[in-house]
Amino acid sequence: MYNESMLIGIKVGSSLLTDNKGVNREYLFNLCRQIADLKRLGHRVFLVTSGAVASEPNQRMSKNLRAAIGQAKLIGEYRNFFEIFCIKVAQILVNDKDFLYDSSDRDSSEVVHTLFEVFSYKAVVPVINANDATSDEELEALSVCADNDRLSLMICRT
Repeated sequence: MYNESMLIGIKVGSSLLTDNKGVNREYLFNLCRQIADLKRLGHRVFLVTSGAVASEPNQRMSKNLRAAIGQAKLIGEYRNFFEIFCIKVAQILVNDKDFLYDSSDRDSSEVVHTLFEVFSYKAVVPVINANDATSDEELEALSVCADNDRLSLMICRT
């Protein structure tokens, strides 16, 4: 079935995933349902998600701490909703070095290996995001992973 399947990347921004209270659970449930439908049709689907910082509304915390708390909260919500559809979540946090490899040596990337393995399982969805809990200097230096549009493109190229 996977020979004719499509690779479908879905990129979701913070404004869709969160509201002034944190995670927008209704939106997230509907997103997970639609992805489950695509998986049932045999497609390979990956999700590039924002929302880690925005899902923790306590503005007194640093951005890094909000990212660390919010990422755990967000992946927990994804896990809970996907479980309804008998799908497991594979959280993949990445940084630029995961994609800065020589194209002739792309098989050496652990992210590539992990994605190929995830795509071999019908009941697993990779939920991918930049590792936003790193230091501010690293966040500012990220050229691929800080922009989820570019991150989605890099994953399609794997």
